[in-house]
Amino acid sequence: MSDNFFYILLLKPDRVKDIIDFSKRSNHFFLVIDMDSIVSEMQVQVALDRARRRMANNSKVRELGPLVLMYISGEPQVGNAIRAAGISSQTKKAMIVCDDAKEMKKFMDEFGEAISEIKQPPIPHDDPSRDREIFFAMSNVDFQS
Repeated sequence: MSDNFFYILLLKPDRVKDIIDFSKRSNHFFLVIDMDSIVSEMQVQVALDRARRRMANNSKVRELGPLVLMYISGEPQVGNAIRAAGISSQTKKAMIVCDDAKEMKKFMDEFGEAISEIKQPPIPHDDPSRDREIFFAMSNVDFQS
């Protein structure tokens, strides 16, 4: 499984619920993250790796998406993590993590009028100056949940 990162501008905040519903009903891994909660692509990749490892070792959280949001936000409670890193009507930019190109195309076709794709990543691949802060927050999830 290979994850792909896509970046979008949300042009129509009233479609956020529909976008969330799309991600929930997807047969593939499809996660939409508020860009305001992300420092770098590396942060998201490490959150994905940690969440998958935890899922393989009998996590109490039964879905990968919420667990990834927990690691990204550093929030050990699912509801708080969704509020901190998930999209809402206030979201302007979002990152989509998707493991299937056809599913991403389906999303773009369904929501083309509500979003605009950002071609250049608006965040750095890595930001080592923030590693201590990011990985401390991820560890908080491991120890408190």
